[in-house]
Amino acid sequence: MASKLESEGDSDLVPIWFIPWYELIIDEWSWLGESSFGSVYPAKWLDSEVVVKHVVLDDTDTKFDMSSFDDSLSLVPALAGPSVSKVATRRSDARKMFRREVDIWFEFSHPHVIQL
Repeated sequence: MASKLESEGDSDLVPIWFIPWYELIIDEWSWLGESSFGSVYPAKWLDSEVVVKHVVLDDTDTKFDMSSFDDSLSLVPALAGPSVSKVATRRSDARKMFRREVDIWFEFSHPHVIQL
């Protein structure tokens, strides 16, 4: 199944562990917690219980909404003006922070942390 990133020509950005949002059943009413750039929710993927981190890319993107997954990692054209360019930069920075966080999670080895 192709993800939105793959369809936009960004397949090099899609890591091997990437799970498209439409394969998840997310329990948006059972919020588990949040950090400065995301909220965490329980979900089901295939027959496994998982958690999903909804990455907040700007100050206005705070409410969980399935439609926000469509745009959460999408690229914004830099040709639309300085404010859009600033948003694109913030999204790029958030994407890098998220990828760094996932890389850290992959290195965890502890009985209370499920191996990714």
